[in-house]
Amino acid sequence: MVADDEHSLNKTQAGHEDGVLRALLHFRREMSGGLHRHILTRLANLQPEFGLTETTAPLRCVTRGADARRRR
Repeated sequence: MVADDEHSLNKTQAGHEDGVLRALLHFRREMSGGLHRHILTRLANLQPEFGLTETTAPLRCVTRGADARRRR
């Protein structure tokens, strides 16, 4: 839905859309200025509409990659 620029219809979809958009922010250097503005605009509209935490921080991955939790 996010790739097709379809907007969320409920809070569950909005949470997923928020996650996808914030994950894309990790690739800021690779994206055009227009795409970056589009993502920030969509987040600015999406978050208050569905009562999500208002942030433009890249999504923090806690299961894989650099932010992964270490198992002992």
